[in-house]
Amino acid sequence: DAIATWIALDAPTGREHHATDIIRRELQGWTRDAMGNLVMRRGTGSPRRVVACPLDQASYVVSAILPSGYLRLHEAPFARRHELWDQFHEGQRVRVLTATGAVQGVIAVHSVHLGRRRDADTSVTSIDDLWMDVGARTAAEVRARGIATLDPVVREWPPWRYGEFVAGPGAAARAACAAVAAASRHDPARGETVYILAAQSAFSHVGLAAALASLGTADTVTLVDPNVGATDTTELTPSRRAAPLPFRLPAGVRLGATMILGARPAFRGTLAESLQEGDARVLLGEVLEAAGVTAADVPWPALRGTTPLAPFTPPRDSL
Repeated sequence: DAIATWIALDAPTGREHHATDIIRRELQGWTRDAMGNLVMRRGTGSPRRVVACPLDQASYVVSAILPSGYLRLHEAPFARRHELWDQFHEGQRVRVLTATGAVQGVIAVHSVHLGRRRDADTSVTSIDDLWMDVGARTAAEVRARGIATLDPVVREWPPWRYGEFVAGPGAAARAACAAVAAASRHDPARGETVYILAAQSAFSHVGLAAALASLGTADTVTLVDPNVGATDTTELTPSRRAAPLPFRLPAGVRLGATMILGARPAFRGTLAESLQEGDARVLLGEVLEAAGVTAADVPWPALRGTTPLAPFTPPRDSL
């Protein structure tokens, strides 16, 4: 249940503040740096450990507002997008994240009754086929709701679990950040641990790279990211291995051992990506070990709320 509240967070690349505002409000002790990362330092001395996870998620942006009131979309850069990602969004409820809050909408589906082209049933949906409806009939009505071009668009996702699984877009990556946040509530047995919920991972992990540059040195760095080096698989076994970080370090940064850590989900990269509870518990134990934390029965932190809805007064008319 706690991991599900992390999956529900809105954190499009470059606009992670929609999530980090909630995390800072709910979990005390995090500071936000100039790149948008959340950072927490626990303990002092040697060794110095860094435990980090990517917080941002795949999203779209508004590319055009049509005279008819429909919105057109463009992909925001995200290397780990599934090849059917656009198709998964047909008929789905989504949210436009505006300057004043979230505006709900839906991705339209082509009519199977009015369409004359048979290949529409078998062709793969692309970004050119996505039309977003926010209940407006003119471009002026769209703008009256605070929507502007380049506003992020994300899938609306309530906390969802079934059986022993928690599910949602980027479930394994969000479980990774929930595990890092759980470990951050405890001091290491010795030395210092720096926890980072990293922003802008879609841009070659530029947020984490900047945070490491500000630290300068670290004895160990653990990146809790199930998507690094991932392959399409339904295996649910945790993945832990010594490996170089998947980005170039800034000049002058000196690191010791680096490790990649994560749990492999089922249905990777889909809107229904699923993580088994037992694998999540194993992941938390490995994150605690990497952080030098010896506490037992560490609880998962739950978050309350998502990006609030933008204020809106429905028009009064004959309908």
